[in-house]
Amino acid sequence: MCVFKRFVFKCNHNSWGKEARPCQKQRDFRASGKGDQCIESIAHPLHTITLPQKCDYCVQVEAERTKQKQHQDEIILKIRDTLAGAKAQLKKWENNEPSKELTTTVSKADLKGVIIDNNDVEIEKDEAWDGVA
Repeated sequence: MCVFKRFVFKCNHNSWGKEARPCQKQRDFRASGKGDQCIESIAHPLHTITLPQKCDYCVQVEAERTKQKQHQDEIILKIRDTLAGAKAQLKKWENNEPSKELTTTVSKADLKGVIIDNNDVEIEKDEAWDGVA
């Protein structure tokens, strides 16, 4: 078995480095070119190096997660701003109307991206669908 250098990263992933010491089988193969090449690799603790940084894969995954988190935070801020504006508008309407009944027309464009809970909304039958079973 040939001994190779091994690198252990902060994230506990590891990678193999260059060959530190070939075994007798590998030395014979290199000298004569005959026989089989050694295919077994081990890492001795004296040839293991602990690195203080994360591996490239973990750095890439962390960067992607950070981008996703920032995008989610932006969406949450937009939703909060929209809700705050809607609450302010609702208060204005409540103060101006003594019956406190709000009536407004809403177009499909206004509802784009809005999630409606069907359990809380009463829908009147459309006259065009009266005869359909």
